[in-house]
Formats: sequence, C-alpha cells, structure tokens
Amino acid sequence: MQNKSEDTKKRETLGREAGEIARADTLKHCKAIGLTPRKVLRRIKEGLDAKENKIFYDKDRGRCVVGPDQINHTARAKAVDQAISVFGINAPEKSKIEFPDENGKPQKIGGLFTDMERATRLVYLLTQAAKRKNAECKTQPQKLKK
Repeated sequence: MQNKSEDTKKRETLGREAGEIARADTLKHCKAIGLTPRKVLRRIKEGLDAKENKIFYDKDRGRCVVGPDQINHTARAKAVDQAISVFGINAPEKSKIEFPDENGKPQKIGGLFTDMERATRLVYLLTQAAKRKNAECKTQPQKLKK
C-alpha cells in the first residue's frame, strides 16, 4: 500500500517539476521576443477600455463622417475573459462541484449546476420528494394483479 502512495507522490512531484520547467522555458522565450507579463497586462487593460469609431456616409454633405466614440463591447468582453484566465478567478466547472450528503459522503451534480446553493436546494427537494413517495406507497393500498 505504501508503494502506491509513494509512486503517486513521485508522479505528483515529477509533474510539478515538469510544469515549472515548462513555465520557465515559456517565459524565457516570451522575454526573448519582448513579451513580458507587464506588457500583456497593459494590453488587457487597454482592451477593458476599448472604444471604436464608426464611419457613416452623410448624404446631405456628400461625404463620409466619423461618428462619436462608442464602446466596443466585443473587445471588452474578450479582455475580461483574458483577465479572468490570467488571474485564475474562473468559476468552478460543472463537473467539479461536490458537496456532502446526509451521511457526509461527497455527491456530484454533473452537468446541472455551478451554483452550490441551487445544487443544495435541488438535493433537498429530491430528498423530500422521495420521502413523500415512500409515504404515499405505505398509505395507499396496492392493486393486486390478476
């Protein structure tokens, strides 16, 4: 039994070390081409404030006119997604949600909820429905098959 746990620890250590080596190598290559974390964060911040101009053809004037600055929602949404992934503040994935049942054993709500409160309410409602169903079965006489 100890061999499995020692093997697992070795694999985790090797995986962690390999990840650190890959990260250091990637940062080295990024620095060589002038891509620094500061520059990336600056560009993401610029994306959060993105605006765009639209060009219109004015029939009365007979020429193109540049419209006022407008918020570029697409660019801002992309910048927000990038910032979230950089800072690691993503919402939990649906498959990772676990919470204990009445016996303390973990339950998973697979592809249904990401909100813990909703998932807990759902389990409560399902439990109550099961209790009512069991109570109805005991109180109602069952029909005999002929």
